[in-house]
Amino acid sequence: MLQDLLGLSHWQPAFAQPVTRLGAGGVRVYENVHTQQGETDWQVAIDQLEAALTQQTSFNGFVDTSLVSSSQIERTLSAGTTSPATNLEDLFNKLRALSANPGNGASLKSAVTSAQAVSSAFNSASASLSQLRGGLDSSITSTVGQINAIAQQIAGLNGQISTLTSQGVSPNSLLDQRGQLVNNLAKLVDVQVQNGNNGQINIIVSGAALVAGTQSVGLTAGGDALGAATVSVAGTDTPLSISGGQLGGFLSQRNQTLADFQARLDSLARQVAVSFNAVQSTGAGSNGGFTELYQTVCVKPSTGLVNRGFRKYQ
Repeated sequence: MLQDLLGLSHWQPAFAQPVTRLGAGGVRVYENVHTQQGETDWQVAIDQLEAALTQQTSFNGFVDTSLVSSSQIERTLSAGTTSPATNLEDLFNKLRALSANPGNGASLKSAVTSAQAVSSAFNSASASLSQLRGGLDSSITSTVGQINAIAQQIAGLNGQISTLTSQGVSPNSLLDQRGQLVNNLAKLVDVQVQNGNNGQINIIVSGAALVAGTQSVGLTAGGDALGAATVSVAGTDTPLSISGGQLGGFLSQRNQTLADFQARLDSLARQVAVSFNAVQSTGAGSNGGFTELYQTVCVKPSTGLVNRGFRKYQ
């Protein structure tokens, strides 16, 4: 709460409007009279500022998390001696050299070695993305745990604040403590704060009540049938649409950014494999056609495949 964070929870502003009356000797005197409307306007302004602050805090958490995760993915797939892109470029150079001199044994061996390096690069990149996915899954689970812990603390403070308020005691220190917890929670997930009775507040996350008065409802991390990470209210199977805070950033990177990179990597590897198989299935080797297979690989029923794995009879 903004009042709590700024230490203003005990301060009541004086809203007034000028009125006049006739004083002694008929002199017009100006006075200030407090109005209920002024106090209402003040509370509306505070609520709007609090909502804006909470939203900005959640957005900052989302952006910070997304940037860190995106940098990790970029480093995994960036150009380097072990990256698929670098190894593919080397393979194409070796194949061009081999095509210029098909009978050169050294060029053939170099091309085969380069092809093996490409395969290793794809496997390594895929393994690295899987490792990043596991790290994001752990971060999602950990963040959900932090959210649940803070929600329980806020619910507990709601009870204490309500009790003191009903007794006519000002719970200033508890309000400050709760305000800081709300700010911490907003860093983790996009929340909406609603005022309740006797100084209590309710916390809403993606339309679900995380805190309702003195009660808190836990969130759980899981996954759907398609392999996407999900977060839902404990005891339910309906995923929440979380788009803010660190949790929103983790979910976005896990289910969208990382999944997109993995799909593109798989597609590229598939295209490379299909292209090489298409060339081999023509059956045109450096010394002519092949007549017999000695490995169980189905190809076009012409003269067989080329190079390694097939025997040519004289």
